[in-house]
Amino acid sequence: MKGVYHYFGRSIPNKHNEKEISEFLEKNPDYATKQYIVEHKYDGSNFQIIFTKEQGGDNESIVKTQFASRNCILGPGDSFNSYKTILSEEKHKKALENVKNYFIESNFESINLFGEIFGNVQKRIKYDLDEKNKILYFDVVFDGMYQNAKFFINWAKKMDLPIVESFMIGSFEECLNFDLNVCKTEAGDCIEGVVIKPYDDETTKPFYIKKKMPGFEEIVVKKTEKNPKTKSEKDVKLKAMFEQYPELENFSNYLNPNRAMSAFSKRPWTKKELPALANEIINDAFKDFKIDYETTKLTIDLIKKFYQSETFKISFLLFYGFEKRDEILK
Repeated sequence: MKGVYHYFGRSIPNKHNEKEISEFLEKNPDYATKQYIVEHKYDGSNFQIIFTKEQGGDNESIVKTQFASRNCILGPGDSFNSYKTILSEEKHKKALENVKNYFIESNFESINLFGEIFGNVQKRIKYDLDEKNKILYFDVVFDGMYQNAKFFINWAKKMDLPIVESFMIGSFEECLNFDLNVCKTEAGDCIEGVVIKPYDDETTKPFYIKKKMPGFEEIVVKKTEKNPKTKSEKDVKLKAMFEQYPELENFSNYLNPNRAMSAFSKRPWTKKELPALANEIINDAFKDFKIDYETTKLTIDLIKKFYQSETFKISFLLFYGFEKRDEILK
């Protein structure tokens, strides 16, 4: 079906979510025998360029271009990781002009081009010495249809689009067992991780898996003290919640700086939106929590009763600046 498609909040399961992956493969067994590709997952922010057509004078097609973060369309005043400065570089202007010409000559009604802005975004990894933000592309969608990696790589070369690097092509198991320790950035740092996805799949159902280096996980098991003095001991109702839902204590493992910074990078935020950012973090954590504790009777409302203040604190501290986040969020 043709039309305009906006893709927001697309989530990729992590390798540790083995149950989610197994369930997908059980429902789609042919995916276990496909060829896969391992691509560099950069530590940055998801970025999207949306091309649509409008009718101009003399029945000419005019291309409308919109820019988006992972979660929303960017307005004229949104700087969002200096994307305008990056796209003003000659190589990007030339590449996007090639995409526009391709689009005009095609029968497509929309093209969604996905990329990652990285460099001076998260600051957990040093990619090079100039500390300028960069964009590399990794996916394209024509009229709502995902194009496979093999097509995208060849198409992007013709468009002169800079794309994420890939490390190997192989079977599902081979790619899943790819050793992250063999990869380094140009500056010598380790990488955040990789994305594993079908290479020459002819269907349009995206099946991507994230595999991250230790230290970048969004679920971190925290050490628990013997007889910890938690808020639940001071509050009878909260203590009763822990007794009724013993898994509640483990939810704190899903709240950590990596998850918070991931949520923070999804779109531009203002300090007035701190409650919304806290809500984004805790809802995202709850999705992973439900995968690991699928039989739990806990609801998001019950979770928020105990963890909302902790999540709000993390959201507040994110605005202190990237250089202090690791120190502040310990």
